[in-house]
Amino acid sequence: MIKVAILGSDSSHTEAYTSLINKSGSHFFGQAKVFWIWGENKEETYNKAKALDIKYVLSDLDAPQLSDADLIMVIGRFGDSHYLPAIKAIELGKPTFVDKPFTNCDNQAYEIIKFAQSRNIPIMSFSPLRFSEEIISINKNTKKSEKPISLVATCPLLTNSIVDERAKSIYFYSVHAVDVMLSIINSKPMSVYALKHNAGVWVTLRFENDTVSSVNLTIGKEEIYNVVLFEGGKIRSIDINPDGLFYKKTLEVLFYRLIKGDIDSAPIHQAFDGIRILTAIDCSLELNQEIYINEKI
Repeated sequence: MIKVAILGSDSSHTEAYTSLINKSGSHFFGQAKVFWIWGENKEETYNKAKALDIKYVLSDLDAPQLSDADLIMVIGRFGDSHYLPAIKAIELGKPTFVDKPFTNCDNQAYEIIKFAQSRNIPIMSFSPLRFSEEIISINKNTKKSEKPISLVATCPLLTNSIVDERAKSIYFYSVHAVDVMLSIINSKPMSVYALKHNAGVWVTLRFENDTVSSVNLTIGKEEIYNVVLFEGGKIRSIDINPDGLFYKKTLEVLFYRLIKGDIDSAPIHQAFDGIRILTAIDCSLELNQEIYINEKI
Protein backbone atom coordinates (compact mmCIF):
# COMPACT_ATOMS: atom_id res chain seq x y z
CA MET A 1 0.00 0.00 0.00
CA ILE A 2 1.23 3.48 -0.90
CA LYS A 3 1.34 5.66 2.22
CA VAL A 4 0.57 9.31 1.44
CA ALA A 5 1.13 12.49 3.43
CA ILE A 6 -0.67 15.71 2.50
CA LEU A 7 0.90 19.05 3.38
CA GLY A 8 -1.64 21.86 3.10
CA SER A 9 -5.27 21.50 4.10
CA ASP A 10 -6.86 24.73 2.84
CA SER A 11 -7.54 23.62 -0.76
CA SER A 12 -10.60 21.86 -2.18
CA HIS A 13 -8.04 19.56 -3.80
CA THR A 14 -7.46 18.05 -0.35
CA GLU A 15 -10.97 16.60 -0.50
CA ALA A 16 -10.80 15.78 -4.20
CA TYR A 17 -7.65 13.67 -3.93
CA THR A 18 -8.22 12.15 -0.50
CA SER A 19 -11.76 11.04 -1.35
CA LEU A 20 -10.40 9.10 -4.32
CA ILE A 21 -7.90 7.37 -2.02
CA ASN A 22 -9.49 6.89 1.40
CA LYS A 23 -13.18 6.54 0.63
CA SER A 24 -14.41 2.94 0.71
CA GLY A 25 -15.17 1.72 -2.81
CA SER A 26 -13.22 4.53 -4.47
CA HIS A 27 -10.81 3.85 -7.32
CA PHE A 28 -7.61 3.72 -5.23
CA PHE A 29 -9.10 2.31 -2.02
CA GLY A 30 -6.80 -0.43 -0.76
CA GLN A 31 -3.97 0.56 -3.12
CA ALA A 32 -3.07 3.73 -1.24
CA LYS A 33 -4.08 5.65 1.85
CA VAL A 34 -3.61 9.19 3.12
CA PHE A 35 -2.33 8.63 6.66
CA TRP A 36 -1.05 12.12 7.55
CA ILE A 37 -2.11 15.71 7.01
CA TRP A 38 -0.64 19.04 8.02
CA GLY A 39 -2.12 22.50 7.59
CA GLU A 40 -1.51 26.04 8.74
CA ASN A 41 -5.05 26.33 10.13
CA LYS A 42 -5.22 23.66 12.83
CA GLU A 43 -9.00 23.68 13.30
CA GLU A 44 -9.60 23.35 9.57
CA THR A 45 -6.99 20.58 9.37
CA TYR A 46 -8.54 18.54 12.20
CA ASN A 47 -12.01 18.91 10.67
CA LYS A 48 -10.79 17.73 7.29
CA ALA A 49 -8.88 14.84 8.82
CA LYS A 50 -12.02 13.64 10.56
CA ALA A 51 -14.21 14.04 7.49
CA LEU A 52 -11.72 12.33 5.17
CA ASP A 53 -10.64 9.47 7.46
CA ILE A 54 -7.06 10.72 7.76
CA LYS A 55 -5.65 9.11 10.89
CA TYR A 56 -2.92 11.53 11.91
CA VAL A 57 -2.75 15.33 12.04
CA LEU A 58 0.86 16.50 12.08
CA SER A 59 1.77 19.26 14.52
CA ASP A 60 4.41 20.77 12.22
CA LEU A 61 6.59 20.08 9.18
CA ASP A 62 9.29 18.52 11.38
CA ALA A 63 6.98 15.78 12.65
CA PRO A 64 8.95 12.49 12.55
CA GLN A 65 5.97 10.58 11.13
CA LEU A 66 6.57 12.19 7.73
CA SER A 67 9.57 9.92 7.25
CA ASP A 68 7.16 6.96 6.98
CA ALA A 69 5.39 8.34 3.90
CA ASP A 70 5.98 6.88 0.43
CA LEU A 71 4.67 10.00 -1.32
CA ILE A 72 4.26 13.58 -0.16
CA MET A 73 1.65 15.81 -1.79
CA VAL A 74 1.98 19.56 -1.21
CA ILE A 75 -1.56 20.82 -1.73
CA GLY A 76 -1.81 24.26 -0.17
CA ARG A 77 -4.35 26.33 -2.08
CA PHE A 78 -1.97 29.18 -2.88
CA GLY A 79 1.48 29.01 -4.41
CA ASP A 80 3.03 31.20 -1.73
CA SER A 81 2.54 28.36 0.78
CA HIS A 82 4.38 25.66 -1.19
CA TYR A 83 8.07 26.41 -0.75
CA LEU A 84 8.71 25.20 2.82
CA PRO A 85 6.60 22.00 2.60
CA ALA A 86 8.24 21.10 -0.73
CA ILE A 87 11.74 21.61 0.69
CA LYS A 88 10.85 19.47 3.71
CA ALA A 89 9.55 16.65 1.49
CA ILE A 90 12.74 16.70 -0.57
CA GLU A 91 14.92 16.77 2.57
CA LEU A 92 13.17 13.56 3.62
CA GLY A 93 13.98 12.00 0.26
CA LYS A 94 10.34 11.47 -0.71
CA PRO A 95 8.80 11.57 -4.20
CA THR A 96 7.05 14.94 -4.15
CA PHE A 97 4.04 16.40 -5.91
CA VAL A 98 3.45 20.16 -5.65
CA ASP A 99 -0.05 21.21 -6.65
CA LYS A 100 -0.73 24.18 -8.90
CA PRO A 101 0.63 26.79 -8.89
CA PHE A 102 4.11 25.41 -8.26
CA THR A 103 5.08 28.65 -6.50
CA ASN A 104 4.31 32.36 -6.81
CA CYS A 105 7.96 33.12 -7.51
CA ASP A 106 10.29 31.81 -10.19
CA ASN A 107 13.28 31.99 -7.84
CA GLN A 108 11.55 29.71 -5.34
CA ALA A 109 10.57 27.30 -8.12
CA TYR A 110 14.17 27.23 -9.30
CA GLU A 111 15.49 26.54 -5.79
CA ILE A 112 13.03 23.68 -5.24
CA ILE A 113 13.95 22.04 -8.54
CA LYS A 114 17.70 22.38 -8.06
CA PHE A 115 17.41 21.00 -4.52
CA ALA A 116 15.41 18.00 -5.78
CA GLN A 117 17.93 17.41 -8.55
CA SER A 118 20.84 17.59 -6.11
CA ARG A 119 19.18 14.88 -4.03
CA ASN A 120 17.97 12.88 -7.04
CA ILE A 121 14.37 13.10 -5.78
CA PRO A 122 11.54 12.73 -8.32
CA ILE A 123 9.28 15.79 -8.27
CA MET A 124 6.27 16.91 -10.27
CA SER A 125 4.09 20.00 -10.32
CA PHE A 126 1.25 20.62 -12.75
CA SER A 127 -2.33 21.70 -13.21
CA PRO A 128 -4.66 18.68 -12.94
CA LEU A 129 -6.24 19.88 -16.21
CA ARG A 130 -3.08 18.65 -17.94
CA PHE A 131 -4.51 15.16 -17.40
CA SER A 132 -8.10 15.89 -18.38
CA GLU A 133 -9.50 13.53 -20.99
CA GLU A 134 -9.65 16.40 -23.48
CA ILE A 135 -5.97 17.34 -23.18
CA ILE A 136 -4.84 13.71 -23.13
CA SER A 137 -6.75 13.24 -26.40
CA ILE A 138 -5.12 16.31 -27.97
CA ASN A 139 -1.64 15.12 -27.05
CA LYS A 140 -2.36 11.61 -28.26
CA ASN A 141 -3.65 12.72 -31.66
CA THR A 142 -1.41 15.70 -32.39
CA LYS A 143 1.25 14.99 -35.00
CA LYS A 144 4.42 16.32 -33.42
CA SER A 145 6.37 15.90 -36.67
CA GLU A 146 4.23 18.40 -38.60
CA LYS A 147 4.45 22.18 -38.60
CA PRO A 148 4.59 23.56 -35.04
CA ILE A 149 1.20 23.87 -33.41
CA SER A 150 -0.43 27.20 -32.67
CA LEU A 151 -3.19 27.42 -30.09
CA VAL A 152 -5.20 29.72 -27.86
CA ALA A 153 -5.76 28.63 -24.26
CA THR A 154 -8.47 30.37 -22.24
CA CYS A 155 -9.00 30.35 -18.49
CA PRO A 156 -9.72 32.89 -15.73
CA LEU A 157 -7.17 35.33 -14.43
CA LEU A 158 -9.58 35.94 -11.58
CA THR A 159 -13.23 35.31 -10.83
CA ASN A 160 -15.66 36.58 -8.22
CA SER A 161 -16.05 33.15 -6.57
CA ILE A 162 -13.13 33.33 -4.10
CA VAL A 163 -12.87 36.34 -1.81
CA ASP A 164 -9.29 35.72 -0.61
CA GLU A 165 -6.93 38.41 -1.94
CA ARG A 166 -4.40 35.74 -2.92
CA ALA A 167 -6.86 34.40 -5.50
CA LYS A 168 -6.26 37.64 -7.43
CA SER A 169 -2.67 36.62 -8.07
CA ILE A 170 -1.91 35.85 -11.71
CA TYR A 171 -0.50 32.49 -10.60
CA PHE A 172 -3.72 31.17 -9.04
CA TYR A 173 -5.99 30.43 -12.04
CA SER A 174 -3.80 31.34 -14.99
CA VAL A 175 -1.42 28.44 -14.39
CA HIS A 176 -4.11 26.14 -15.82
CA ALA A 177 -3.96 27.67 -19.30
CA VAL A 178 -0.18 27.99 -19.28
CA ASP A 179 0.45 24.41 -18.13
CA VAL A 180 -1.99 22.95 -20.64
CA MET A 181 -0.31 24.97 -23.40
CA LEU A 182 3.17 23.81 -22.40
CA SER A 183 2.07 20.17 -22.37
CA ILE A 184 0.84 20.47 -25.97
CA ILE A 185 3.54 22.67 -27.51
CA ASN A 186 6.40 21.08 -25.55
CA SER A 187 8.95 23.81 -26.28
CA LYS A 188 10.81 26.44 -24.28
CA PRO A 189 9.09 29.85 -23.99
CA MET A 190 11.22 32.67 -25.38
CA SER A 191 9.15 35.82 -24.88
CA VAL A 192 5.82 37.15 -23.65
CA TYR A 193 3.79 40.21 -24.56
CA ALA A 194 0.62 40.93 -22.58
CA LEU A 195 -2.16 43.47 -23.14
CA LYS A 196 -4.95 44.24 -20.71
CA HIS A 197 -8.45 44.95 -21.99
CA ASN A 198 -11.87 45.32 -20.38
CA ALA A 199 -12.62 41.59 -20.29
CA GLY A 200 -9.17 40.36 -19.27
CA VAL A 201 -5.60 39.93 -20.47
CA TRP A 202 -4.46 38.76 -23.91
CA VAL A 203 -0.99 37.24 -24.07
CA THR A 204 1.19 36.37 -27.06
CA LEU A 205 3.92 33.81 -26.44
CA ARG A 206 6.85 32.92 -28.68
CA PHE A 207 8.54 29.54 -28.33
CA GLU A 208 11.93 28.13 -29.22
CA ASN A 209 10.44 25.95 -31.99
CA ASP A 210 9.00 29.05 -33.76
CA THR A 211 5.48 28.43 -32.48
CA VAL A 212 3.51 31.57 -31.63
CA SER A 213 0.48 31.00 -29.40
CA SER A 214 -1.85 32.94 -27.14
CA VAL A 215 -3.37 32.85 -23.70
CA ASN A 216 -6.67 34.58 -22.97
CA LEU A 217 -7.16 35.31 -19.27
CA THR A 218 -10.66 36.46 -18.35
CA ILE A 219 -11.56 38.75 -15.47
CA GLY A 220 -14.77 38.50 -13.44
CA LYS A 221 -16.38 35.95 -15.75
CA GLU A 222 -17.65 32.41 -15.26
CA GLU A 223 -14.91 29.83 -15.15
CA ILE A 224 -14.13 28.47 -18.61
CA TYR A 225 -11.22 26.30 -19.70
CA ASN A 226 -10.91 26.09 -23.45
CA VAL A 227 -8.27 25.28 -26.05
CA VAL A 228 -8.50 26.28 -29.72
CA LEU A 229 -5.94 24.31 -31.71
CA PHE A 230 -4.64 25.23 -35.16
CA GLU A 231 -2.87 22.38 -36.94
CA GLY A 232 -2.62 20.97 -40.44
CA GLY A 233 -5.05 23.54 -41.84
CA LYS A 234 -7.74 22.57 -39.36
CA ILE A 235 -9.19 24.24 -36.28
CA ARG A 236 -10.38 22.39 -33.19
CA SER A 237 -12.06 24.00 -30.20
CA ILE A 238 -12.21 21.95 -27.02
CA ASP A 239 -13.85 22.78 -23.70
CA ILE A 240 -12.32 21.04 -20.69
CA ASN A 241 -15.03 19.53 -18.50
CA PRO A 242 -14.57 21.01 -14.99
CA ASP A 243 -16.19 17.88 -13.54
CA GLY A 244 -14.02 15.45 -15.50
CA LEU A 245 -11.75 12.64 -14.34
CA PHE A 246 -8.53 14.64 -14.12
CA TYR A 247 -8.06 14.14 -10.36
CA LYS A 248 -8.17 10.38 -10.88
CA LYS A 249 -5.78 10.65 -13.82
CA THR A 250 -3.46 12.82 -11.73
CA LEU A 251 -3.29 10.19 -8.99
CA GLU A 252 -2.59 7.49 -11.58
CA VAL A 253 0.41 9.53 -12.73
CA LEU A 254 1.62 10.03 -9.15
CA PHE A 255 1.14 6.43 -8.03
CA TYR A 256 2.24 4.61 -11.16
CA ARG A 257 4.94 6.97 -12.46
CA LEU A 258 6.23 9.61 -10.02
CA ILE A 259 6.66 7.19 -7.14
CA LYS A 260 8.78 5.00 -9.45
CA GLY A 261 10.95 7.93 -10.49
CA ASP A 262 9.34 8.42 -13.91
CA ILE A 263 8.65 12.14 -14.37
CA ASP A 264 8.54 12.29 -18.17
CA SER A 265 4.75 12.62 -18.31
CA ALA A 266 4.96 15.98 -16.50
CA PRO A 267 8.57 17.22 -16.73
CA ILE A 268 9.42 19.53 -13.88
CA HIS A 269 11.09 22.03 -16.22
CA GLN A 270 7.64 22.73 -17.68
CA ALA A 271 6.33 23.65 -14.22
CA PHE A 272 9.23 26.07 -13.93
CA ASP A 273 8.56 27.44 -17.43
CA GLY A 274 4.94 28.01 -16.44
CA ILE A 275 5.93 30.13 -13.45
CA ARG A 276 8.43 32.05 -15.60
CA ILE A 277 5.69 32.77 -18.16
CA LEU A 278 3.29 34.03 -15.48
CA THR A 279 6.00 36.22 -13.95
CA ALA A 280 6.79 37.60 -17.41
CA ILE A 281 3.10 38.36 -18.04
CA ASP A 282 2.98 40.41 -14.85
CA CYS A 283 6.14 42.25 -15.90
CA SER A 284 4.86 42.84 -19.44
CA LEU A 285 1.63 44.36 -18.13
CA GLU A 286 3.58 46.66 -15.82
CA LEU A 287 6.11 47.79 -18.44
CA ASN A 288 3.85 47.55 -21.52
CA GLN A 289 6.49 45.75 -23.56
CA GLU A 290 7.61 42.32 -24.73
CA ILE A 291 9.52 40.46 -22.02
CA TYR A 292 12.25 37.99 -22.94
CA ILE A 293 12.57 34.94 -20.73
CA ASN A 294 16.08 34.03 -19.65
CA GLU A 295 17.18 30.41 -19.56
CA LYS A 296 17.91 28.86 -16.15
CA ILE A 297 17.23 25.13 -16.29
